[in-house]
Amino acid sequence: MVIKSLIVVIGILFFLSLEYLFPKEKIEFKDKLSRIFKNIFFWLVNIGITP
Repeated sequence: MVIKSLIVVIGILFFLSLEYLFPKEKIEFKDKLSRIFKNIFFWLVNIGITP
């Protein structure tokens, strides 16, 4: 369980760093935050479903 949590935290940090280093397009900050949180939410749901 600890290893899975550690992988999730590292994955989120990696995703956020890539999102800020290589933005796909110039969009407003609010839209970008909404997209980031949506991606993280569905990723965590996927992690929770898998054994």
